[in-house]
Amino acid sequence: MNTDKPTVEEAKKQIEEAIEERLGPEKSATLYRAIRERPFTTIFSKGLGKRRDENRPFEMAEIAAEAILERLNDYSITEIRRERSYYIEDHDRCARESDKLNSRGEKYRARTWFYGRNFPGIGKIIDFETPLRAKDEDNEGEIDLLAYDTGKNPPVLTLLEYKTIENIYESLLRCVLEIYTYSKQVYAKNLKKHFHTSPFNVDENSTVKAAVFVHKDSVPYEHFHKGKDTNIRKLMRKLGVGFISIDDLANRKVTVEEV
Repeated sequence: MNTDKPTVEEAKKQIEEAIEERLGPEKSATLYRAIRERPFTTIFSKGLGKRRDENRPFEMAEIAAEAILERLNDYSITEIRRERSYYIEDHDRCARESDKLNSRGEKYRARTWFYGRNFPGIGKIIDFETPLRAKDEDNEGEIDLLAYDTGKNPPVLTLLEYKTIENIYESLLRCVLEIYTYSKQVYAKNLKKHFHTSPFNVDENSTVKAAVFVHKDSVPYEHFHKGKDTNIRKLMRKLGVGFISIDDLANRKVTVEEV
């Protein structure tokens, strides 16, 4: 047996132990981070080298998704009651000064490629790096992009988890867990209220959704198209997380795919 690669049962045991450590109201919100923590990192990387076995990360993610599905009722993610405005007026200036950032990074691209632009099917990207924390000292994440679609009734406000195509080690599972976590943490009532009084005039009766937003032919895209009956797709349906592929950025063509 190749000891560099754990068996399915060994991998599942390690994954279940990692999940067990993250159960409960105070720990569930950090579950998605486990995909990059030990033992996940060890499982995903052993025997891979430079992606010698391209199916291995997907196989491990499938095992993790199955384990999460089995324990889904044990998770509890607490809403963060942010009273400070979600709408940051300074974001317009930040977008204009994006040349100071790494042009290959997600933050640069979120600001320069998407912010302020309309994409048929999801609407206009009205914000980037939307804060979740209630206080400055809090260590919470940020929503990559916020899309607002007035073409639907009621309008839809979508929280988007964006990944660059160059990020070959980013699994679909981690994207799903991250944006799902944020969708549970965000104080939706205030999110809509704060953007209602912004120049974007978001309808306070809007529906709030969450979705993965990735480039065609990226690793998460490949994982999604492994089949509709994969554990990851089952988990996405259970969590209510959508999938949107960026097919042609220059012409702003995206596809909202059926999960």
